[in-house]
Amino acid sequence: IPIVRVATTVLDIPIGGTIILTCNGSSTPGPSSVSWTRNGTLLSNHTFIITFMKIKTSLATSTLTLAAAQHEDTGDYVCVMENIYSSNSSQTIGVKILESPWSVQNVQVSEIKPRSFKISWSRPIFIGNTALTNYSVSITNTNNELLGIPCSSSIVHQGCVVMPNINSVTYSGLLPYTRYYLKVWATNIIGNSGKESISTTTDETSPGNSVENLYALGYNSTSIRIRWKPPSLPYGIISYRLYQWNANNTQDFSNVTSVLLYVGRQTSYDSANLDKNQVYYYQVVPYNIKHNLNGPSSEIINGTTHEDIPSASPTNVTIASILVRTISVHWQPPPISDRHGVIIKYNVTYYSSQWVHGNTITVDGQVTSLLLRGLIPFTTYNITVNAATIIGFGPSSNDLLARTLQAAPDVGPVLQGLQRTNSNTVQINWQLISERQRNGIIIGYQIILNNTKFNFVENRTIYVNQTTTNGNERSYIAKNLKYYSTYKISLYAFTIAGKSPESLRKSIETLETVPSAAPIHFTVTSGNLSASSISISWESPPLFDQNGVITGYKLIYWLQTANITAHRNAVIVLGNITQYTVYNLNPSSNYSIQIAAATSVGFGTYHPSIVHLTSPAVAPAISQFPRSITVAAGTDIILECRAAGDPVPTVEWLNNGKIVAPVYDIKTAPGYGQLLIRDSSTGDNGTYQCLFTNIKATAISNLADVYVYDDNTTGFCLGEISNNMRWPKTFHGNVAVTKCPLSIAGNATRVCRIDAKTKNIWAEIDTTSCESPAFASISTLNQQLDNLDANSTNFVINRLNTSTSNKTLYGGDIVAAVSTLIKLNQVTKNITETQLHKLVNIQSNLLSIRNKGGWRFSQKFCQSTSNSPDILKNLEELAGKAILSSNSKKTIIADNL
Repeated sequence: IPIVRVATTVLDIPIGGTIILTCNGSSTPGPSSVSWTRNGTLLSNHTFIITFMKIKTSLATSTLTLAAAQHEDTGDYVCVMENIYSSNSSQTIGVKILESPWSVQNVQVSEIKPRSFKISWSRPIFIGNTALTNYSVSITNTNNELLGIPCSSSIVHQGCVVMPNINSVTYSGLLPYTRYYLKVWATNIIGNSGKESISTTTDETSPGNSVENLYALGYNSTSIRIRWKPPSLPYGIISYRLYQWNANNTQDFSNVTSVLLYVGRQTSYDSANLDKNQVYYYQVVPYNIKHNLNGPSSEIINGTTHEDIPSASPTNVTIASILVRTISVHWQPPPISDRHGVIIKYNVTYYSSQWVHGNTITVDGQVTSLLLRGLIPFTTYNITVNAATIIGFGPSSNDLLARTLQAAPDVGPVLQGLQRTNSNTVQINWQLISERQRNGIIIGYQIILNNTKFNFVENRTIYVNQTTTNGNERSYIAKNLKYYSTYKISLYAFTIAGKSPESLRKSIETLETVPSAAPIHFTVTSGNLSASSISISWESPPLFDQNGVITGYKLIYWLQTANITAHRNAVIVLGNITQYTVYNLNPSSNYSIQIAAATSVGFGTYHPSIVHLTSPAVAPAISQFPRSITVAAGTDIILECRAAGDPVPTVEWLNNGKIVAPVYDIKTAPGYGQLLIRDSSTGDNGTYQCLFTNIKATAISNLADVYVYDDNTTGFCLGEISNNMRWPKTFHGNVAVTKCPLSIAGNATRVCRIDAKTKNIWAEIDTTSCESPAFASISTLNQQLDNLDANSTNFVINRLNTSTSNKTLYGGDIVAAVSTLIKLNQVTKNITETQLHKLVNIQSNLLSIRNKGGWRFSQKFCQSTSNSPDILKNLEELAGKAILSSNSKKTIIADNL
């Protein structure tokens, strides 16, 4: 089998080069022929030059030659040698034809922005059987000018060359809205591929500069024409925004709001309906339509509408009266928007219809004030101002009224009289000044009040609205004058310019009132009884504050406790006394003392309180004791006792250790007590003592024994004290008569009788004639019942209910009550349910057990009313007259019935 060897297994040949392949074979017998295949296809000598040459018997060599190799000559070549017995192939020889790469694929542009875009591509399908060395991109403009703009990742500074592993680059720094033409190719060691072309346009953006040749010209008095040229760097399809300002002739637009006047693609606009002779400011802003991006704003230019007559009058027209015959007029030009031109002059017109006087004065347009002279004093003028441009005068300002200044009146008021309206108030009457002599408006008066008693002058300025007019007279009430004084009164009238001459003077006197100040030098010291008295001294109030003749003083003092009012006391001291001593105070206590002075009108201001602390109390000390005494019946007895203490002790008399009955005559004075027993009897026998008491302690005297002897007692009831009544000695079978108890009217009676043991004893006390003060007036109620009405019925029932409740009644009280109840039944037609309850209560009160003494002799007054029903029957009849609600039944429960 032939053995076939080749010199190389790989061969790279540039396209157009010559392929030479050699193989050597050896075999026994030696190779006899040779053939070559490419990619398994037998090659012929028509295309290739194939040589075969035997070197030795067993060796042979073959050469395959191909000139101007082409793309299709690339492949796997095999040399096959054979002998007479067999054949064998060589190793494969890989032949590659090296050539330029094919064109890149899928060239496209993306991420297009105003100043950049991205270009990308795919690797060529065939890269020329050798590695790519780089990619190149060229960029040209519409003028086919090659631009040396570097791209991203470029390995050169100008142009765009990138490594073969990169298949996209980005161009930056481009012009917006510009057409660019691009070519992309690949390169290997053999050469460049074909160039793939593509074009793109960068995106739009905001214009690169402002509009050009902007101007604004006044077209007429109300319109302005604005023109401009587009920006040289539009960077897209653009439109325009036109802004307008009316900045009041100022170029400070920071705080001025603009008006968007026009939006569109035109490069001219007419602004209409403008103010006349007004400067307007304009600015144009170009902007990209696609993205709504503004370009640079233009400079601000201005245009002015043509002049016209002013459409408004001057402003802030003010008038100030300066003197009697002059008026100063001030004004400001019309508003800028209403001037419509340059103000060149003003007309000032003044006129008075009162005196048919006036004129028109023309002044320069730079003048904004004028002094009108030669005017009539205190006269009202109508004043107007109007302005003019070169075209003519505009409207006049509103009429302003001004009156020339006033002067002081020529004469004073005529004082007609003074009249006192109360103690310190005087009505002043005067005659009005004639209108001609007023020289203006009388706005007020100056009242001169000369107090001649205290030598002071008070000037009061009053205004007209503080006075009263009655025809041709005017009056004013001067209040708060000094009391108890003599005044000389005069007055002036005044305008704003000054006052008139003084009127004549008249005199009048004011009356007294209470003092306006308290007494002075007010002092409080301890009295002779320092624990229970204080000595007070003072002096009259100051003369200026006396307000009259001081007639007396009032002292007020009170104990300082939580309840001040409950401890307040008053002492009235009349005349010109300036010292006083207060007694019966509490020891060791703080007292507040005040004093006020009085005139005939009353008391004035109190002096601030002075607080005085009294001394501690001193216990009573008895200096005189009552003496024991023995006397015959019928003798008057006087018992006396004395004691000292601070406070001065009070005194009470004790009889047999108990407070004496109020049947004796008792006289007391500070620290002294006297007991008088008139017409003494054996009933007065007993022990007597004085009981002295003050806040500190109680002292009781020694016992004084009183013994009354009577040698004639046979057949008598002895005198005694019973039921607070003093009964005289009475022979049996006789009736003793004595006064009813203290404060009870009438006499009580009592019989001296003999009991079963033939002993003289006193019978029960008859109080049928004793009548309490409350019942002494009840008998007069019967007269009211004769003129019966609802009020008198209710009054009588209420009075009886009050008088009988919780009281022990005497027989005379019961007589009066029963008589009134019977009379009430006789005259009353009906009573209310409430009144019925009270009547039952009255009857219950009368029959209370506490009144059994009053009923002991009821046969006396019951017999006197024999023609009337008994008291319970009387009550039942009254109950029958009660008005109750329908279908109701009332049960009234009462005690004692």
